[in-house]
Amino acid sequence: MATLIETKNGKKVVLLNPAERGKRYSRELANGRKHDGTPLTDTEAAFRMGVLNERKTQAKIYNKKNGLKSKAKKNKKVTAANRYADRGRPQDDHGGGWYY
Repeated sequence: MATLIETKNGKKVVLLNPAERGKRYSRELANGRKHDGTPLTDTEAAFRMGVLNERKTQAKIYNKKNGLKSKAKKNKKVTAANRYADRGRPQDDHGGGWYY
């Protein structure tokens, strides 16, 4: 969870855990703006991309060491092209033709 601390100067700072920071950085990169609404500079965008890339790399290393599969789930849309992908060709289901 995020932690709110107060510095010696009285300034309040929010410390994010790595998951929250990654979520925030990905949202900022997608919008092109920081949390406060100011635009991202090229340097800030590069830093955020580096942080996200390193998290992905470390997750792959962890999964490889522990023999785990990827935890990412992909959302697939069902289209006419892939509706019968798990059963083979549609004509195989009906005895060789598109009709009965």
